[in-house]
Amino acid sequence: MGLDEFDRIKKYFKPLASAERGSLDLLDDAAVLPIGSDSELVISTDALVEGIHYVGDEDASLIAQKSLRTNLSDMAAMGAAPWAYTLSLILDPLKKCSADQWLDSFVAGLQIDQNKYDVRLIGGDSVVGAGPTVISITIIGKLNNKGPLVRSGALQNDDIYVSGTIGDSAAGLQVIKGSLDFLDFSDQIYLKNRYYLPQPRVALGLALVGLASAAMDVSDGLIQDMGHLCSASGLAAVINWPNVPLSPPVITLLESKSISISAIINGGDDYELLFTAPSILRPDIEELSKKTEVSLTRIGYMTEGADVLLMDKENQLISLAGAGFKHA
Repeated sequence: MGLDEFDRIKKYFKPLASAERGSLDLLDDAAVLPIGSDSELVISTDALVEGIHYVGDEDASLIAQKSLRTNLSDMAAMGAAPWAYTLSLILDPLKKCSADQWLDSFVAGLQIDQNKYDVRLIGGDSVVGAGPTVISITIIGKLNNKGPLVRSGALQNDDIYVSGTIGDSAAGLQVIKGSLDFLDFSDQIYLKNRYYLPQPRVALGLALVGLASAAMDVSDGLIQDMGHLCSASGLAAVINWPNVPLSPPVITLLESKSISISAIINGGDDYELLFTAPSILRPDIEELSKKTEVSLTRIGYMTEGADVLLMDKENQLISLAGAGFKHA
């Protein structure tokens, strides 16, 4: 079995970036490049592959919005204001005959989110390939003078927070596949939308600069992404499962044993913000939650060590199958 995404980056690409301070050793959601003496740009690239990162039979407008929003989530995780992006589009050859119709819808989706998040396309490339459709976006953001949020800043005894709710997207994918059709129709629509249209926490990310000690977004599953933050900060984490925020439909699925804790915690595609902050800032975090109208839940704390420990209500370790979403 070959190396996974993160091991490939560490073995092959990290040495190429080691001499550039702005690369942050390829540990974070984006790179930071200085422009002049008092300004910095944040740059991130993400690719979505049909059949892996999105189903493929959804409306092209939804595919476009998800592609842009996953990149916007990286900006949020770095505490950057989105500015502009480039797009590389490799079309499935089977779409060649109906490309105009597909692209009309795709561009309409991009236009919706360009207006919503005040970001603009500035260039890119478009070709027809030999395999599934691949959408790659490079996004550029601007930092304020307080600097970026990074994964490596967590300190021992810092609180761990997550925004929104966890596991909705993983459940939504199961709804799309038809395995949870017993749910109320409104719950099915909610969960599917959480998969199709993630909510990048851009305003929250900007507001966390100066409060959070470390941050990243949850794209590959809460436990795996917490592990990345722990590795970058040289610490371990204790996550209290009863405190992990869940939506009512996911609670229903959990109680009926239609979805497992592992699927919720490892499913990925949540695109919520995971961050740490000193316990003395708890009142500030509560106030920020009210100000941004985004729920922020304290789910654990940082400690000595190198593992992510998920504890039940009896403070017993929960053993999980799998370690999060793999990009292969």
